[in-house]
Amino acid sequence: MSALATTAAALTTGAPGAAGSTAPRAPRAPFAVGVRTTTFVDATRPTPATPGLGLPGEPQRTITATAWYPARGTVATDAVTDARPATGRFPLVVWAHGNSARGSLPPPVVRQWATAGYVVVAPDFPVSSRVKGTLDAIDDWAAQPGDVRFVLDQAARPGAFAGLGRSIDARHVGLAGHSLGAMTVLAAAYGPAPDPRVDAVVSLSGIPLLPGTDVASRPTPLLLIHSDNDGTVPYAQSTAMFAAATGPHWLITVNGGGHSPFLYAPDASTATMLDTATLAFWDAYLRGRRASTTAIAAVGVPDRFVVTVGSSSTPHTTSTRR
Repeated sequence: MSALATTAAALTTGAPGAAGSTAPRAPRAPFAVGVRTTTFVDATRPTPATPGLGLPGEPQRTITATAWYPARGTVATDAVTDARPATGRFPLVVWAHGNSARGSLPPPVVRQWATAGYVVVAPDFPVSSRVKGTLDAIDDWAAQPGDVRFVLDQAARPGAFAGLGRSIDARHVGLAGHSLGAMTVLAAAYGPAPDPRVDAVVSLSGIPLLPGTDVASRPTPLLLIHSDNDGTVPYAQSTAMFAAATGPHWLITVNGGGHSPFLYAPDASTATMLDTATLAFWDAYLRGRRASTTAIAAVGVPDRFVVTVGSSSTPHTTSTRR
């Protein structure tokens, strides 16, 4: 764990397979957004003691999860608790928060995914959602990819989230995360035990730090978004993943966006870039609308956002939009 700890000292987040069959056409967006919260308990895996936080070890893992989903009603600024789900079944995206953040308090882009017709489930990881210091949760980091798999299992059940599970199309699954959360979803999709249900991955300020994570191991589509002045997770981590990826992949460089501010407190142009690029990516690989990927390259803005495009056939040949 010493090598992990060495690199990990930077990981404070400062939060404030291949695609399957084509998904059925969803009702037209934008949707109102509903929100529900539930608690999942995995009795098969323990939670380690965290003395620095005064947390005793437990024989199970208790995970509070929040779901944002397309709902019936008028589109509004705020999500409506327990709103009736919109008619239809919608692809699933799991959002993984960073160190000291919470799934229940996601960045603005997450709500936009629900407005556009995706169910987003965001777990609060048992330890890293409660930390105060950089390394408080280090002994639990390797367990978080298992939490993602467990949440996927539970969310796909018809009765999950008071019946919301019936609105989830679990045949089309995306994973997204920021910082430690990106490290988590990268391991879940490209690690030693990759989850075959995963169709696409979005990594924001990410790093493939958990042992065995290798984006070259599977052709799962990958969208990397990283600031060039990230003082927490080096930007070079995303450029290296881009060079290694073997499936469809993109790198969006945010000029001067920091580690978290571009995501959690974006200005109008950054918010538009995040919404446009991520939704185009989800539409392409969770809904089968491959032509949507042209919108990713189109978010490039001189001196703000640089988009580098790879491909599954020539993964190391890139074109850069400035």
